[in-house]
Amino acid sequence: MKLLYAPNSPFSRKCRVVIREKGLDVEEIITMPPENPPQLLAANPLGRVPAFIAHDGSTFCDSSVICEYLDQLPSEAPALFPAKGNARFAALSLAALGDGIGDAAVHCFMETRRPAEKRSHEWIDRKEQSILRTVDALAHMNLDPKSPLNIGTIAIACALDYVRFRLIHLSWQDTQPQLAKWFEETLQHPSFAATAPMP
Repeated sequence: MKLLYAPNSPFSRKCRVVIREKGLDVEEIITMPPENPPQLLAANPLGRVPAFIAHDGSTFCDSSVICEYLDQLPSEAPALFPAKGNARFAALSLAALGDGIGDAAVHCFMETRRPAEKRSHEWIDRKEQSILRTVDALAHMNLDPKSPLNIGTIAIACALDYVRFRLIHLSWQDTQPQLAKWFEETLQHPSFAATAPMP
């Protein structure tokens, strides 16, 4: 099995954390989408990472799909996707918020890489405000660092770390100390420590 990934992508990291939490043997291959490598385009014609190649040659794109596929593979580790009921939808809803933060943050970062005269500050502000609103909503959820990880908390932690890495000026930890405490304790898991963004 192979995971094609970009080291600093929060969506790639989500898959890499799941791989480690489940104790799976997956070859991880750093892949740069702008170069349009043939292996990536064969696995995902959209040319985006992460992309996954299974034992039988089946390919999967989109981090949520990849993570759920990984979670159902044989493993002695607990499931990261609750099987059914309210617990499942709570985890999926939390994961959607995490993915939304990650998506907004990536868009902001990519916009800042455009020539200054072509950047849309209105666009950046709109995305940053959506991040801060979501962080505020998460702070009111009182996430418990002692609770077992699930796909929702993994997505949130990966996204918040990407914001800290790429959009440091937002300084969300200063205004949400309780969420920051949960975040820092969650990052102590070996699966997060091993997949930290690369400067």
